[in-house]
Amino acid sequence: INNTAADGQYPEYNTLGGVPDFYFLAGPSPVRVAQQNSETVGKAALMPYWALGFHQCCYGMRDVYVVIEVAANYSAAGIPIETMWTYVDYVYLRRVFTLDPNRFPLRIDNAFMEWSNDSIYQGVVWPGVTGFPDWFALST
Repeated sequence: INNTAADGQYPEYNTLGGVPDFYFLAGPSPVRVAQQNSETVGKAALMPYWALGFHQCCYGMRDVYVVIEVAANYSAAGIPIETMWTYVDYVYLRRVFTLDPNRFPLRIDNAFMEWSNDSIYQGVVWPGVTGFPDWFALST
């Protein structure tokens, strides 16, 4: 922005409340500006390694055995696969964080966040009350 009085160009910032914080990252090079930005806002989190691999997703997998068969076929064909997504096929009555006990009879131990008395921490989401997975537990 050329902010000399001769051309009349000035930056104007309008806010609906609060006081904006401005940071001027002077560089002097683009690399140094990127470094200054990461020092100001913090370093970006790294993607998990598995997320960079090949993912397979298919709607309509009728049961856990089809999922196992598809994964085995990738392995037999020598195609590396990091993640299998099953969309909503595995859930019971389309309820969040559930498994259909007939089509996906898998046991889940200690997968949910719990209170100190070992009861499952529950919250309300659509379509109702649910338990939330404990993403930091070693078993999940």
